[in-house]
Amino acid sequence: MKVDSTTNQTMIRAYQTNQANQAAGTGFSKINTQTAQQNPVKPSKDSVSMSEKANLFQDIQQRIQSSPDIRADKVKDIQQRLDTNTYKPDLGSVADKLLSTDISSHI
Repeated sequence: MKVDSTTNQTMIRAYQTNQANQAAGTGFSKINTQTAQQNPVKPSKDSVSMSEKANLFQDIQQRIQSSPDIRADKVKDIQQRLDTNTYKPDLGSVADKLLSTDISSHI
């Protein structure tokens, strides 16, 4: 911004006009004060709403965290059956569990 005597004089006149208006009770700040008193601003409370998918994701995450990483008893049993060549998985049961509606119906 270029500062010269014309700019300074304009600012001084605007300042003097504002001061005169405030003294007379017709200034900008007087109008704003009256408006603020007539329409007070009510404080608002913050709120958060999560989508249905976000709630589902949170539920799945909690279930995963609460379940054990490795079920040692199952691993030991299957390992023994594999070693003795007696492990015969029920493929229909495996497919049903892979496609179960417990989680996949929500995705």
